[in-house]
Amino acid sequence: MKSCRIISRPLDGGKTSQIKSYISEDPRAVGFITEKRNGEYFLHNIETGEEMLLMTRFPAFSTRFREWYVNSYLFDYVLDYFRSANLRGKNVYLDEVGMLEVEGGGFATVIKMMRFKRVNLTITVRTEHLGKVLKAFRLLSGAEIV
Repeated sequence: MKSCRIISRPLDGGKTSQIKSYISEDPRAVGFITEKRNGEYFLHNIETGEEMLLMTRFPAFSTRFREWYVNSYLFDYVLDYFRSANLRGKNVYLDEVGMLEVEGGGFATVIKMMRFKRVNLTITVRTEHLGKVLKAFRLLSGAEIV
C-alpha cells in the first residue's frame, strides 16, 4: 500500500462525515461507506451509488456478530468488487473498521489485500478499537491517524 490514513474518533464522533468530506473532494475515490439509519446499517458503494442492508438487530441474516445480524455476503461482494476493479490511480475508502475485522470478518480480507496494492487507503476506526486494528493489520508504522 502506498499510504494509509486512519480517521479515528469515538462512537458518533463524526468518522463517516469526515470520510465523506474526503471522498467529495477526491475524483479517484472508490470504496464503501457504512451509514446508520433507523437503527440499521447500510453499505453504500461510492462508485455505483448502490446501497444494501448490512446489519440489523432483527433476524434477517444467519450470521450474527454480537447483537447484530450481518449480511456477510456483502463482504464477499466487496472483496469481488476490489478483485475485479482496476485500482491503478485510485484511492480506496472503507468506513467503519472495527472488531468484526479484528476477528477476521467484515473488510478484513480486503484490508489485507490492499497491503499488496499500490493504493492510498483511508479507513475509519472507533477510538476504542484503534490499537487492536493497528496491530491486527500491521499498520503500527506508517499510518497517518487523523
